[in-house]
Amino acid sequence: MKKVTSKLWKNILRNLPWKLAAFFMAVGLWFVIINLVDPVSTTTISVQLQLLNEDVLTDGSDHIHIANIAAVRNQTVSITVSGTLRSIEETRDSLVAYIDLSTFDIVSAARNAEDISITIHTAGLGNVDQVAAPSPSSINLVMDTIIEREFSVGVEPTGEVPEEFIQMQEFIIVTPDVLTVRGPSRILNRIEHLVRRVDIDGETITIFEADSEVWAFDTGGGRVTSQHMHIGTVDVEIPIFRRGRIHIFPPLHYIGTFPEGYGLYEMDWYPRYVDVAGEEDAIAAVWDISPIRLNAIQAEYIEGRIENFTVPVNFLPYLPPGVFLIDPDQHMVYVDMFVEPYVQQIFVIPSDYFNITGRPQGAAVTPDTTVTVLTEEITLTLTALRSVMAGIGDITPTAFLGNQHFLIEGERDVSFDFGLPAGVRIVGDTPRLAFRIDNLMPNEYGDDDEENGYEESYDDEEIYEDEGTDEDEEIEDETYEGDEEIEEDGEED
Repeated sequence: MKKVTSKLWKNILRNLPWKLAAFFMAVGLWFVIINLVDPVSTTTISVQLQLLNEDVLTDGSDHIHIANIAAVRNQTVSITVSGTLRSIEETRDSLVAYIDLSTFDIVSAARNAEDISITIHTAGLGNVDQVAAPSPSSINLVMDTIIEREFSVGVEPTGEVPEEFIQMQEFIIVTPDVLTVRGPSRILNRIEHLVRRVDIDGETITIFEADSEVWAFDTGGGRVTSQHMHIGTVDVEIPIFRRGRIHIFPPLHYIGTFPEGYGLYEMDWYPRYVDVAGEEDAIAAVWDISPIRLNAIQAEYIEGRIENFTVPVNFLPYLPPGVFLIDPDQHMVYVDMFVEPYVQQIFVIPSDYFNITGRPQGAAVTPDTTVTVLTEEITLTLTALRSVMAGIGDITPTAFLGNQHFLIEGERDVSFDFGLPAGVRIVGDTPRLAFRIDNLMPNEYGDDDEENGYEESYDDEEIYEDEGTDEDEEIEDETYEGDEEIEEDGEED
């Protein structure tokens, strides 16, 4: 047995260097052959990113939204692997890159509108080795929820209508005027208002638009858009009105009585006109009617007033049908009432200021008849409102002498006409002009009958004179009283 073993080792060790060289040559040749047929290499494979467990996005009542979901689905991932060509080719179809949505609290992140970063994993490597982490190794998800919010809809006309027309924002009708917008909360939270823009340039009639598209804008005026946001449509009506103007006249009078010793000096008002608008027919009617006069100032404003005051008048009830104010805030007309006390002033008028008409002073009816003025001056007390009194200038009394005043010789008087301004009255009796008639011609009876005939005629004329004088005074007094009443009425007016 020992001989056999010893012989075997001798045979093994015989030419050992040559045998080892042959062995290594064989192994090297094997490797050469293997590499030539199916060599080992390193390569990078690109695959589409996949999302696992997407059902978590629809679980529960929250409508989860990934704002960048389109970019996530289109994301490609590069994976570097090492292996034989055959194994690499076999791996191409099985290799995947994915993110697992179930590994995060997606709902909480969406409610808080948080961004989350998820690691990208690989699978399906087969007989190849992954050399490095996939590129990118993670991806960011912009989490959000789908919500609904209501926004009022405004209309913005663009362009200008002709000058004689006007478009007024408050008369625009939009249906519905509130829209429910659905979309991601991050998008909807940027929206400040919804607007429909309509071109009105050069239009003179009402504009109608049905199913109009509405745009969303943020607080800075920038438009907010998103393919995930839904906005409905509206119907729009934009009336175009004709312009007009109505002039305002003040009240003609007032109702009531000012305290004793006070009266209305002047009345002023503002504005004097208002700009209006309306349909074509209504505005045409405005131009055909007279300016509108305000009603009488009521007693509630007058009673007890001793100082200036202002009466506010709402002008809206005065507007004709179909007509409205262009500026609704300017619907008040203000009537200023200037109240003053009555004052008295004494005027002394010398005879040089008298004006005698009918028979001028010293003029003769015949060569033997003259008129002599006996009144040297007049003392006149006048009463009027303070401002009216301040405006009284020179007063020229006028006396009217008729033919009947020259029929009888002697002294008599007539009333003066003072021609006083409106609102001025005489205190006490009206002064009268005293005059004397002298040097009457002899009568037709001659010298023999002169005494009896003249005296008889004189007595008759004297009776006539007395009666005429009394009658004249009565008529003049009645005229004065009537004039006084008219003046008082005029003051109240």
